[in-house]
Amino acid sequence: MAVALGRSGALLRGAPRCAIYAVRYQHTASSVDPADIAHFSRLANEWWNEQGEFAPLHRMNRVRIEFMRQKLEEVRGWDAALADVCGAEHVPPPLPTPAFLTGQHMLDVGCGGGILAESAARLGARVTGVDASEENIRIASTHAAQDPAICLRAQGDVPGTADGSLLYVHSSAEALREAGHQFDIVTAMEVVEHVHRPDTFLRCLADLIKPGGHLFLSTMSRTALSYFLTIFMAEDVLRVVTPGTHRHSQYINPHEMVAFFRELGWIPTEQDVLAHRATLPDGSHVAPRPSRLQFETRGTMYVPMLGRWVLAPPMTADEAATHSPRPTWLPTWLGGGMRPTELCNYFFWIRRPFAT
Repeated sequence: MAVALGRSGALLRGAPRCAIYAVRYQHTASSVDPADIAHFSRLANEWWNEQGEFAPLHRMNRVRIEFMRQKLEEVRGWDAALADVCGAEHVPPPLPTPAFLTGQHMLDVGCGGGILAESAARLGARVTGVDASEENIRIASTHAAQDPAICLRAQGDVPGTADGSLLYVHSSAEALREAGHQFDIVTAMEVVEHVHRPDTFLRCLADLIKPGGHLFLSTMSRTALSYFLTIFMAEDVLRVVTPGTHRHSQYINPHEMVAFFRELGWIPTEQDVLAHRATLPDGSHVAPRPSRLQFETRGTMYVPMLGRWVLAPPMTADEAATHSPRPTWLPTWLGGGMRPTELCNYFFWIRRPFAT
């Protein structure tokens, strides 16, 4: 059930078709790191300079969208096939093309200047972008208001503008959870490595997702390669990223992310998958749901010769794939137990079970 958002702050003049407000919630969350918020607030004016501080995020946005499209399409296909063979009255239709996010209420946590949020709105989603930096929200709101193709929402849902619309909120994810909001899709791109308590933050994101909804994250592995590329080279040598932007100790390895959600109860055991299979009209059981339709980690890397980010090919997302091959002589910080494509940047997707 949609909950109307309270509003405050000045109306942005000239917003097309409908108004936009920077909605404020009290920041009561322990995961918000004041030092990181202050850091990104100082950089707020750089968000839409595609050759500046955030150029890597502009270039990465294409693979963010592609990863989301692939996972949603794969899950929708499985759901449709399962409904069909089980004789369900309603079979989920294929994803709309090209606006594949049509009908989805999406929350973009740590939206920054709105790079992903704007793209998602253009792809049909009803987007709420939230950031703990008021300066980021100001920049995001101003930029979106310049595009007449984006419908900017005021509070709650404006009739006729549910799909392909955008609302920015100056808040924390925890405050939205306390207000009772839930979403079909929650994204937090390059955010989890900047929060004060990653475990608290991830639990909050989990609570913000409707049963059957989707969580998309991108972050970095805690390896020697990620330190070399994201801190030593990007911050200390090339200075293309402001020094102090990243803290290597807060990076999270893929198997740690998987272990967290396994402990949360979102990743069933093999026995549970077999025990809870759907039954066909003839009384037999359908094939078990593949692990890659429960969760997946997928690497992405920047290829200088191509001048763009490349998404690694999909692989089986089970525990063995997350940990193998695993040279026992190679420590984790050198990549032991990790796929070569996930030694630095990677995406993570998981679907919330319908009953947890």
